[in-house]
Amino acid sequence: MFKKTIAFNTNNFLFLILLVFVLHILKPLIVPLLFAILLSILIFPIVTFLEYKFRFNRAIAAISSIMILLIIIFLLFSFIGFQLSEVISKSELYAHKLEEMYNTYAKEFESTFNFSISDLTHNSINIGKTLKDNFSHHEFYWSFWWIFERFGFNSYLYVFLFVL
Repeated sequence: MFKKTIAFNTNNFLFLILLVFVLHILKPLIVPLLFAILLSILIFPIVTFLEYKFRFNRAIAAISSIMILLIIIFLLFSFIGFQLSEVISKSELYAHKLEEMYNTYAKEFESTFNFSISDLTHNSINIGKTLKDNFSHHEFYWSFWWIFERFGFNSYLYVFLFVL
């Protein structure tokens, strides 16, 4: 009985490893299929609405709903991009305020517990400089086509499966 349990667990573990390996190898094929299924589920209510309410042909309703979905995605990413660019442009102000808050709380901590912050760290913590360095080394590309290329939507297989 005990040997069957060990063999069963070993077989399950080997099957799991094999499944992960096969899925990793087939990722270029599986990812477009999953995106196509997800997007077809998303546009199905729009297609049926256009078919029954406005008496569109199914092909025209599908193309119209794809265009509506692409416009919504473009507007969403544009909105997020503008908001992030505004946050990045005000990063120095945010860094200055965070540094002030840190210094205030550090002084309060030192006076309350009679313990120096410099004892915890080997050097002084400069939050403003750290935030500025992190924001200055990254470039944010928020164009619509870059996002699609970044996530692999440049393949014709995606478009074909999406239209199906």
